[in-house]
Amino acid sequence: MWLQILVVALGAIFILRTMYDIYAIKQQQHQLQIQIEELKKSNEALEQDKQRLQDPQAIEDVARDELGLVKPGEVPYVK
Repeated sequence: MWLQILVVALGAIFILRTMYDIYAIKQQQHQLQIQIEELKKSNEALEQDKQRLQDPQAIEDVARDELGLVKPGEVPYVK
């Protein structure tokens, strides 16, 4: 009788542990799926920037606005 109770208890512990492992894996899978979606969005934004910066005018605009560069003969000023 005690052996049967022990076997059932060990079986229940094994089943509960397995269920917890499955739950933890599904949670991790969900977090990774969210991370994948965020990385896809970031990648799309970077691809758009790459396409935009193929235009020489866009490169000049970035150089002027973000880096404060000026063409020879121009006088720089602070905004």
